[in-house]
Amino acid sequence: LAGIGYACFVIWDLFGDVTEPGQVQGLEPGFLFGRLTDMYDIQWRDFWDNLLILGILAVVHTSLARLVRHFFQRHSQVVSTYELVVGCGLVLYLHGSDAIRLVMIGLINLAI
Repeated sequence: LAGIGYACFVIWDLFGDVTEPGQVQGLEPGFLFGRLTDMYDIQWRDFWDNLLILGILAVVHTSLARLVRHFFQRHSQVVSTYELVVGCGLVLYLHGSDAIRLVMIGLINLAI
């Protein structure tokens, strides 16, 4: 019985405020063949807003990693240190202050 009520609420919430016939409120024309995109989804909007920065960082990281591996082939400690620093920086950038909690969970799992 609760499932029926929830389904009715979801349908009413999705299609209650229709701005134009056949269009759900909150959907905007997307970048791919005019498909509708939900820009009210916070995670998707933040990912989309930061996609260019993440792409640039991926190219820079790949280039720097190749240079470090090329010049320090025999010094595996330098390569490992570089990868550790870049990995920690990436985790801090992606997860912010929540990274400390994620590291603690990982360390606890390793200790178990």
